[in-house]
Amino acid sequence: MRRIHMMKEKLSVRGASPDAEVSPFVIFHTHGSFSREDLHEKVEKMENQGRIIIFSGKTEGLSAEEAGWNSSFSMQTRHFHSELELYFLMEGERYYFVDQNTYHLVPHTGILIGRNRIHKTSVCPENPAHRRFLLEYSPNPYDMLLKGLHYPDFEGFGSEFAGPVCFEEDEWERVCLLITELKEKMTAGEARSSVVLKGMELLDFYAICARRRKMENSGKPQGLVPGKETERIHQVIDEIAQYLQQHCSESIRLDDLSARFYISRSRMTYMFKQITGFTVVEYLSFVRVRKAEGLLCETDLSITEIAGETGFGNVTYFERVFRTATGLAPLQYRKKNRNA
Repeated sequence: MRRIHMMKEKLSVRGASPDAEVSPFVIFHTHGSFSREDLHEKVEKMENQGRIIIFSGKTEGLSAEEAGWNSSFSMQTRHFHSELELYFLMEGERYYFVDQNTYHLVPHTGILIGRNRIHKTSVCPENPAHRRFLLEYSPNPYDMLLKGLHYPDFEGFGSEFAGPVCFEEDEWERVCLLITELKEKMTAGEARSSVVLKGMELLDFYAICARRRKMENSGKPQGLVPGKETERIHQVIDEIAQYLQQHCSESIRLDDLSARFYISRSRMTYMFKQITGFTVVEYLSFVRVRKAEGLLCETDLSITEIAGETGFGNVTYFERVFRTATGLAPLQYRKKNRNA
């Protein structure tokens, strides 16, 4: 796209030249330093889990990985991060929980996850084998590039275009072409600017398709339409997550919660952990902390008032949980983010 290519001149960011080299293609991407024995052990572990890394590449601001699983696989841990995540399902089926909704993904589907959004994929029992292509975009340089194309900033883009897109056949062909071109650039070790802009072209095309689907599906409910038993339990967990988000300022007991949704406490807590990666208590704390972050930045409420508004009640408990989650005391967080 011409408008993408015109942005190369702007791609001079702190700490890296636009033409810095990209990490070459490797069979899998590692963080830190590993001995040859460690790497063999890592490969063996992935093979035992039925995981095959097809492609992995990384440059500053963008990482990409294509992987397949030939057996059942569910992410075991809670997951959220500061990057935008763009996930394309190439083959198979997956359930994808994001914040408070579960989506049933099928081939030729993509989903964008905004930064710091809770998300977790889980197995579709009827079709456990799958293959996906995953990209992670960092604020530097993509905040600047998004604004240059008249999108919202990095945070706003993740909010506006979050959710799944089911591509038409010609759109999917374009997605696959862009993925192939990105992989080729990374494998060849092309200049960083070339790789970053190809990643931007893919993100831009996703946003165009997302806008089309939003216009076509205006007024339709998001998330699952429950059918199979598997989807019915996902739907119940979605409703519980939505209830926790809407009532996080209240005192919530597990027994009352399970009774409200006509599910046993043991099954509720087990399935909630399986689908979201959080226990119910952990999820509620996360939602409360996120609400507190907003109140700290957008209001002049005191710490005591915010502790009450978010359901923590006790200021000491609120400060301890908030510091554990963010690394900052509430007043430090307010000062840092208001200045920013």
